[in-house]
Amino acid sequence: MPSDALALLGGFGLTLLPGLAITTALRMRMLPALAFAGPISIGLTSTLGVVAAALGIPFAWWHAPLTAAVAAVTCATARRARRRRDERLRRHGRGVWRRDLPLLAVVVVAAVAGAGIGAAAMGGLDRISQTYDGLFHLNAAAWILDTGDASSFHLYQITHPGDGNEFYPAAWHALVAGIVQLSGCGIPTATNVAWIATSSAIWTPGVAALAAQLAPAARGRLAAAAAAVLSVGATGFPLLLLAWGTLYPTGLAYTLLPTGLILTVRLCRWVLGRTRHRLPVRISSLMLAVSWLLGAAFAHPRSMFSLLVIAVPLLVVTAATAVSRLWTHRGLRRRIVIMLGSVAALVVGVGTVGVIYVYRAFNVAARPISDHLNGGPATARQGPLPALLQGVGLAPLDPRVDTVVLAPAIGIAALAAVGAVFAARRRGQRWLLAAWLVSLLLWVLASGSNSDLAKVLTGVWYKDKFRLFPLIALTALLLATLTITVFADAVLRRTRTPERRRTVLVAVVVATAVIATAGAQLPSTSSSVAAVFRLPNSTKSGALLDRDEYRLLARLDRTVPAGDIVVGDPWDGSALSWAIGSRRSLFPHLAGVWSPDAVTIAQRLDQAAVDPEVCAAVNRLDAHWVVHDPELLWGQPAEAQFWAGIDRAVATPGLLTEVDAEGSSRLYRVSICDAPNAG
Repeated sequence: MPSDALALLGGFGLTLLPGLAITTALRMRMLPALAFAGPISIGLTSTLGVVAAALGIPFAWWHAPLTAAVAAVTCATARRARRRRDERLRRHGRGVWRRDLPLLAVVVVAAVAGAGIGAAAMGGLDRISQTYDGLFHLNAAAWILDTGDASSFHLYQITHPGDGNEFYPAAWHALVAGIVQLSGCGIPTATNVAWIATSSAIWTPGVAALAAQLAPAARGRLAAAAAAVLSVGATGFPLLLLAWGTLYPTGLAYTLLPTGLILTVRLCRWVLGRTRHRLPVRISSLMLAVSWLLGAAFAHPRSMFSLLVIAVPLLVVTAATAVSRLWTHRGLRRRIVIMLGSVAALVVGVGTVGVIYVYRAFNVAARPISDHLNGGPATARQGPLPALLQGVGLAPLDPRVDTVVLAPAIGIAALAAVGAVFAARRRGQRWLLAAWLVSLLLWVLASGSNSDLAKVLTGVWYKDKFRLFPLIALTALLLATLTITVFADAVLRRTRTPERRRTVLVAVVVATAVIATAGAQLPSTSSSVAAVFRLPNSTKSGALLDRDEYRLLARLDRTVPAGDIVVGDPWDGSALSWAIGSRRSLFPHLAGVWSPDAVTIAQRLDQAAVDPEVCAAVNRLDAHWVVHDPELLWGQPAEAQFWAGIDRAVATPGLLTEVDAEGSSRLYRVSICDAPNAG
């Protein structure tokens, strides 16, 4: 089997199968079972990474599948203990699953289409994202494979050696490492496969299941099919984040948002008594909630604020409805007043703590807020009105040049605008309208304002407009689905025969596909992604790697002994010796806190002939190899001056011996430190 196909099978298998074993054992319906399979798998993989590290067990791809199999057998055994009910559920389940098969087909086709668009934009599964953040995430997977440690409490050590148990979410990197172990592919391929698998196998079913949850029961399947098809054309996510950053952990965390919102909706309906379940907590619901929380926390905990933005209107409406119902009972009024007072006190307390946190975190006493969040991604280069029009029109800024606006998603934007009107007229849907408006507000603040207020309100997202646009994409997609559901329902009510109803449903799905993909947004966004993954032949033109250096790095394992460390200015692409060449890089990222020996090599390697401490550092670290290329990411960034000693060493005769070359890229041995008395 071709290696790419094996990698894809491994990626989709690790993303879906562990969770699917559990959701099937819980006898969930087809679409929810598929939607929650991914979050459960991510939760298992990331949690077991932490547990295994704590127990001193090396990370392995089979940990999650084995644990899921044990959990599934346990659930199935518990179900058999109640045979009568089990038999009724089995007969009912077979009928429901058969009726859901056409919907499953639509969701799978939509997921495959979305995956295909992303894969085509990359240009090849072995390509790398030529971006600042992409470098770190590739090497983080290599760190897990080398150390056997996939704990989110240890991964930070890759760029901050010796910093103990600092938290950095490792769910994404554990998934990539697992794909490498299972399929034998390289880290770049596994990284792209992980993105394709999660953005299609988690996001698309999640959006479909969420739309079904929000729609009337009789139109749940129709809403799910429409949402799945629309998700292909809503390129504000996942394609947008593939071109920016690249924000792999954030992208993974955002794929979990629909299922997180499903759990929130179910909780609110239980509070209002709109569910047939009497118990406040069922085992299956508890398992789903815990798995989702673990997956979201270890994917990227800040994504929970994104869920909060969308869910707060629903929670407020639910609380207000519950209070209004209870207020009719005189005996409960005093308790309600006490409860409301307590909540108000809690809000004031949390707000006060928030103000203090902002004051201290931003060091306002020494530096005003205006001095913070002024970097490139956080700086607004337009006014609020253009930003608002972009949000409503689903026309994000180009991540490569944030003064250029990508083509709008005209069809989805128009449907969302009509859906906003429908939502305003329906009491049960007004919270969705509010969530859309709040998402628009945050986008406008991040993209159209440099005020202190904008920085405080969007600081959780680093005032990064590209992290906020997916919230607009999700809420607009749900509003567009509402529009399609309303119109289709009006037609179906006038359709009598089953044959004509099926014809109408097929026509609705086809029309939705045309609306979703019409216009220039898909080509526009795909072009932006393609530019990020473009691999130049021999001249980088501001990219991190070209084909020559890629080939040089790919054959490092033939020359550099296992266990030796490769030195290089990470801005010239040499840091990818780890992710591509399977040889650890002394500087695996463009920023970090390095050991004294590493700093000595970075800044004084050119003095190895006259300063014994330099060779001592080289020998202590086994850093006997240098990869060098004259072209750097972004041209000539000032930050690269930290590694100027390496660049000077390459130009100093007698220090390094050339071992391999490809184009302008070179591999050297630090031969000056091979002398018996060196160091």
